Amino acid sequence: MGKRYYCDYCDKSFPDNIQNRKKHMSGVQHERQVKTHYFAFKDPEEILEEELKKRPCRILHQNGYCSFHPVCRFSHLTPQWEQELRKKISLKYQRQEAAVQAQTTPKVEVNPTLEGWMAKQASDQRQNSSTNSDQAHSSHTNTAPTNLFKMPAEICERTDLPPSVIPPSLDALVRAETLDWG
Repeated sequence: MGKRYYCDYCDKSFPDNIQNRKKHMSGVQHERQVKTHYFAFKDPEEILEEELKKRPCRILHQNGYCSFHPVCRFSHLTPQWEQELRKKISLKYQRQEAAVQAQTTPKVEVNPTLEGWMAKQASDQRQNSSTNSDQAHSSHTNTAPTNLFKMPAEICERTDLPPSVIPPSLDALVRAETLDWG
């Protein structure tokens, strides 16, 4: 039976050869289907700009319907559609401005304080402790946390680490002498 070409735009198939494909691609119905498909993906700004350049469609105003709508060379812009397009355009610009402002606005407090940092750390610790029941019990005791930082398991399992990467034990920190660097 041979190869067949299927056109997604027209929902048709035909024997695949150069002549048939060229004839189909240059056909009025195919071109109309392609324009209709891509019309759905145009930006509102582009649609409004194109429609404002065209003269009004007499068929649309006489009958209320134009069968050439997406490919009509005359404007089908109604006041309602124009208003809708302008709203979409303004919403698009507002979103862009908000995104730019969110990127340029610093996420750091203007005047950070130690009390604010401590309150944030306490709330984070409360959230972490409420998720784990065994941690919730230990957070009510007055003992200081012994392990604030954890190393990844892959690093802890290795035995060939250089001394600068091996974390010191709590005993080593307690016995360490304070050095004067200045």
